[in-house]
This record gives sequence, structure tokens and C-alpha cells, in this order.
Amino acid sequence: MVLNKLLSARRPLALVTLFSFLLLTFDAFALPRAQQETPIRVSNPDWKLEGNLVSVMFDLVGPTEKMYSVSLVLLREGDPRFRLAPKSVSGNIGDGVTAGSGRKIVWEYKRDVPQGLAGEGYYFEIVARLESAGGGGWLYYLLGGVVAAGGAAGYLLTNKAKTETGSTPTSTELPGPPARPNQ
Repeated sequence: MVLNKLLSARRPLALVTLFSFLLLTFDAFALPRAQQETPIRVSNPDWKLEGNLVSVMFDLVGPTEKMYSVSLVLLREGDPRFRLAPKSVSGNIGDGVTAGSGRKIVWEYKRDVPQGLAGEGYYFEIVARLESAGGGGWLYYLLGGVVAAGGAAGYLLTNKAKTETGSTPTSTELPGPPARPNQ
């Protein structure tokens, strides 16, 4: 009964609100389930210094038909504030990496850290995530725009009906300038 009144009074606005609720509910349940279906893991990480190059080797364990995004960060034991994301890298890094053994990232560390790195206790953190986990973002922007436009149209339609039935029309003319004082 209440739903019927809501739908009859402000039909476009109610439909947009209902659609938004359903979309958000679907997103809340579907995305975590999709992420759980595809476990990925980085195993056997190792690295070695060869001149001005650091080679980082690892195995990427996961479904081979999927594409992954791989990132690399240099950390230091005993210093949680030290965090360096290498920029001069090539190999199996970034988007489009497939699962398998013998993956390799090459870092030209002298380009990013010309003075070198003093001390010891450095290690790499390799993170891999499923590419499609964040790939549907444009769809949410599109649907969000449709929802916003539908909500605005519903609001304008319901307010237009109210102003048309009102008895006092409003003027759209601007008032004239004030009179100049006599001198």
C-alpha cells in the first residue's frame, strides 16, 4: 500500500531510487564473491644485483587465462617508513601479466636512486591483483550518471506539476536600476 502511494505520487523518482538500491545491493554481494573465486599468490620471490640492474624473480600462481596487474615496492627491515616504488622497471610488471613460473622484473635502480642505497635489510614486496577487479569502474560512472539524470528529471517533473497548478506565476524580468540622487 505504501509502495503504491510512493510509486503513484513520484513515479520517476521512486523508480530511480529503487533501481539505485538494487544496483548497490548487487554490487555489495557480487564483487566480494568474484574476488574470492580467483585466488592469486606470489611465490618464490628472489632478487639479485647485476651491475646497475636488479632482477626480481617470482612465480605468479593463479588461473592462467586471467590477466593480472603486478606492482613492486622496495622495503627495509626495521624502518617501516622506508617505501620506494621503482619507476625504471620492465618485464612482468604493470597490467597484462599472466600467471606462471619464472616471472621477472628488471629495475634500473641507478636511474631512480643515483646515490645508491646504503646499508642492508632491503627486500621487495610484489603485489598481484586481478585486472578485472577494478575494470568495471567506467560502468559505475555511467550508471551513476543515469541515476543522477533520472533523479533530476523526476524531481523536475514533480515540481513542474506543482508550479503549473499554482495560482501565482512568478516574473522572470529583472528590476530596473535604482534612481540617481540629485546633485
